[in-house]
Amino acid sequence: MRAKMNIDHKLIQIKKAYGQFKNPSAAVDENNIQWKTILEICQNLSKDASILDAGCGDGRYVKALNKIGFTSVIGVDLFDEIADNSINYQKADVSNLPFGHQKFDFIYSISVINYTDDFQSTLSKWMNLLKPEGFIFISGHNKYSIYSFIRVIKKEAFAQKFPHLKHINFYNPVKISNYLKTIGLKIYVKDGFFITWIDKILSNRVSSNFLNKYTPKYLKFNFGYHFIIVARKSKVE
Repeated sequence: MRAKMNIDHKLIQIKKAYGQFKNPSAAVDENNIQWKTILEICQNLSKDASILDAGCGDGRYVKALNKIGFTSVIGVDLFDEIADNSINYQKADVSNLPFGHQKFDFIYSISVINYTDDFQSTLSKWMNLLKPEGFIFISGHNKYSIYSFIRVIKKEAFAQKFPHLKHINFYNPVKISNYLKTIGLKIYVKDGFFITWIDKILSNRVSSNFLNKYTPKYLKFNFGYHFIIVARKSKVE
């Protein structure tokens, strides 16, 4: 019963943060750094590679991968259904995925790790779903960004006004990266983006590529709006 209540709270949070996902034509921004990262990883995969979008939202990334020829992409989230019924979607909690012995070549998760109560348990389960040499890509709100700092203040000081923030967790990306290494994954990318509010505003009006290009990765990873981690499982389990 308590688990069901937690899932309901998460669903409320996601709907509050990202809308109702009623737009089946929502497209991926080609300049989106997360999308570019997905494409870079996909260069190492065949078109029939098994791919999992853990927390797919409206399914835009799944649909975008389908459009460029990837045929075995599954999206999961907490919604009973999403507007775009052209993609392979399953209702599931990313912390308790229902895939049994099914394995994936690539698992990615964008803006979802913050909705998990125990990132270590969740990442261990994802790791067990990876095939040997499989990739994992995680992007989430950085614990030490200005954006997260403001949300923590809202969460702690104005809980009644912002109830949707109650179960959101802001994690240290260094701890996530280190944990991935302890469970046998090799880290290939540690990066981030949107290091300031100015950058976040500019990204929708002028190109933020200049700021992202010349800001040191160390600063973006540790203090950026979002962190980016790409890791890979070893060849032999």
